[in-house]
Amino acid sequence: MSNNAVTIVLELDDADCPRGVATATGRAPREFHGWLGLASAMTALARDGDEPDSGDTARTPLIEGATP
Repeated sequence: MSNNAVTIVLELDDADCPRGVATATGRAPREFHGWLGLASAMTALARDGDEPDSGDTARTPLIEGATP
């Protein structure tokens, strides 16, 4: 297992839900929204292996009535 530094730019939306971008050296940046989105982005960046990294956006459903 290798050690990687992860950088997270995090802000809270109007519903106090986290959103932002997580990046790691040699990996595509991951945008996220929501606590599960943040966890998904972290998991994707922490994966070991040689599979291509598409940088797909990690998202959880918005709270009803919240603006994206």
